[in-house]
Amino acid sequence: MDQENRGSQSKEQKSEEYREEHRQKLPSRDAPRREGGGETSLIDKISEQELQEFDPREAQEGEGLLEREARDEAIGLYKTATAYVLESIHWAQESKRPDIARGEQLVKRMIDSILDSSALLLLATDRRQEFAVGTHSVNVTILSVRIAQTLKYNLQKQRRLGLSALLHEIGIGWIPDKLLRQAGKVSKRVRQRSVYSAEILRKLCPEYDWL
Repeated sequence: MDQENRGSQSKEQKSEEYREEHRQKLPSRDAPRREGGGETSLIDKISEQELQEFDPREAQEGEGLLEREARDEAIGLYKTATAYVLESIHWAQESKRPDIARGEQLVKRMIDSILDSSALLLLATDRRQEFAVGTHSVNVTILSVRIAQTLKYNLQKQRRLGLSALLHEIGIGWIPDKLLRQAGKVSKRVRQRSVYSAEILRKLCPEYDWL
């Protein structure tokens, strides 16, 4: 309890020191107006009451709220993208055309999210999650986009790279389940799944032949 009281007193003391420091920077109310009679600056208009009520902890709490919102939004986007990958694999199994337009929209959102915060990058580099095709594809997309941004790729190249990464595993839909579950050495056919992905997209989505 004493430690909590000391911590509280320390925070109050820091807040008071902050107020005092900025109070000293305020011009005196009796100070002469600027030459030419122009308007006073914004700092001149700060009242003593406003300064007394200012608490830097409120600003810190606001920043924390924004971080939580960014994280929650990133988690939702991550899950949606994972579901899209699994859905695309299922459609490839049935020789149905994947919803490429939806994939493009997801990649656009991911690009914006990566620019705004590090939340998606933290999810993509979380080593605690077990390997799975859906999350692997999303992780590769996030990291590919981030590298493209670092290399100053234009927006169109970022989108194309991101979409290619997001769909690079749908070739699994052409591989028999028994081969995917086979223990031991990975078969040649499984290793060629990215080649199958390109063939699927070329066959079902010829206008996206660059994928």
